[in-house]
Amino acid sequence: MKSILLTPAIEDMANEYSSELFLDRKDEFVQPLPNLRALLNGLDNAVTIRTGYKKYIITVIRVYPFINRLKPSFIDRVHQLFANLDVDLSEKININGKDLPFYKHVTSAMRYDAVRDKDFLPYAKRLGIRSCVYCNANYAISFKVKKSNIAKYELDHFKPQSVYPYLCTNFYNLYPVCANCNKAKLKTITLFPLYTEDPARRYPFKFTLDKKSIVKYMLTQDYTDLKIEFDTSDHDDHNRVFKIEGSYNALKDVAEELIWKHKIYNSSYLKSLRESFGKKFNYGGFNRLILGNYDKPTDIHQRPLSKLTQDIAKQLGILK
Repeated sequence: MKSILLTPAIEDMANEYSSELFLDRKDEFVQPLPNLRALLNGLDNAVTIRTGYKKYIITVIRVYPFINRLKPSFIDRVHQLFANLDVDLSEKININGKDLPFYKHVTSAMRYDAVRDKDFLPYAKRLGIRSCVYCNANYAISFKVKKSNIAKYELDHFKPQSVYPYLCTNFYNLYPVCANCNKAKLKTITLFPLYTEDPARRYPFKFTLDKKSIVKYMLTQDYTDLKIEFDTSDHDDHNRVFKIEGSYNALKDVAEELIWKHKIYNSSYLKSLRESFGKKFNYGGFNRLILGNYDKPTDIHQRPLSKLTQDIAKQLGILK
């Protein structure tokens, strides 16, 4: 629910991911380039196949050395290499005994399955992503059980596999998301980018409590009277696709608890608490204790509901 600034450190991470992808695999693991060449050879035996399909695979092989670290700002330029080829990506073709839509032949050859199950997991951790990047309402965590990697999230392709299969293992195209958001998006191309090169576009969304609903709540003490609003800035499709406002208005009790904290922790009381316990917490840690969530915008991906918590806390004056 916030964009990650594409810094040199992030670029270095993408370059590392690209250069080390599948290097630790055993000999029996078939790497993407041999797979793609086998796919190309298999097209020779496919019935009534158009030359565009072979050209498509040849182009994937040509761009493969850099495709997994290709920055978002260069995707449209590279896509032009594929856009004019006579190919129906959804057409089912029997290649090497597998009857699949053509785009699935490509993603299978590029070993997206292995990236999803293992190779991308440590990078999601290093990026500090522990919640769904679309809704920030559900955890997106991974952990090890003995020698097995377990991911409690799904990977969405910002540019869908059905249109951009050659980006199926691209570092910047893999978004850790919850199952609900992944199902809601499906093949839709949404506007919110997880990565941005513009610092001013890192925080495109904002939650607020409707002021009239706060007044009504003060009279009734019924949290269902609260109304959470979601400002989508220039990404209006985000609420439509992921039903953010509807989902968060089912979580009004979280907003109610922030109102309680606003009543209890006025500025003078907060000051006295900091003076009493300042040695036990750093400033950020103290705020986290009060809020019950992360207090810094840079940490929004660390925990579910951190975006809502921070925005409402700022609106109420708990955070400055």
